[in-house]
Amino acid sequence: MDLPPKSLELPVPSTAHPILTVIQRYNDLMRDNTLGPDCVDPAKCRGDCCSIMIDVPRVLVELYLSQKWLAAENLRRGGPFAFRLGVSDSTAKCVFFNPRINGCGVHFTGFKPPQCWIYPIGFTKGEKTCKKGYTWDIINAEKAREAEILLEDYKAFSIEEAREEVPRLKAGWATLRLIIAGKMKTIPPSRFLGMTWGFEGLQPLDGAGFSLQIKAICTEVLPECQKHFMECPSMCERVVDTIIERYESHLDLFFQGSESVEILQVRDLK
Repeated sequence: MDLPPKSLELPVPSTAHPILTVIQRYNDLMRDNTLGPDCVDPAKCRGDCCSIMIDVPRVLVELYLSQKWLAAENLRRGGPFAFRLGVSDSTAKCVFFNPRINGCGVHFTGFKPPQCWIYPIGFTKGEKTCKKGYTWDIINAEKAREAEILLEDYKAFSIEEAREEVPRLKAGWATLRLIIAGKMKTIPPSRFLGMTWGFEGLQPLDGAGFSLQIKAICTEVLPECQKHFMECPSMCERVVDTIIERYESHLDLFFQGSESVEILQVRDLK
């Protein structure tokens, strides 16, 4: 992803969610309020602190997608927020890390994830040291304190928003189950591992190898079937319907405690 120009400050429409205004204000407060090295100089650092998956709320994800700064496949389920930014296969760093500029692709947009501004600076004056041994400090303590309060508002909203993800999934289940059933009928039973839950809802998980997870279901539902399980080319409708019914009664398992579960295998349905 190319880095937006420094002059780009994406305006928040009047109809936008209030938390986006909080995020933008937080970015304004933190962006020019630190003293430290030039991190985009590859002689100093190569994105050493960009190697973790940052939690983000749905409302921020939807903004990223609408601006085409992010693709749905770059997201994973997270916790305690609704999603996590994925790690790029090519860089082994956050999907927003841009090797061309050796930095964050959304740094100047006004909507960089708030958590990304904290390390190693925090919100209090006094020198801190990053992984590379460089020193950092806060310039204006009052601005930093305001940002700290905004961060708490952002965290509270994001945690509460995450609790609505399973109800959202349940509300769309009637339509979603038809889509899932159609996809499942194209998968050999020996390759079906379970369901994966991403930004676009549930998808059947087609394994690269072999799995015996639904062999017992096949035997139970279709005892008269003469097909060899490992050689069967696709799942029968009765088997698909049985699996979907079991998932329907276990959708709450996709959110356990403060974590959103990304993959729920057949053996997890207890």
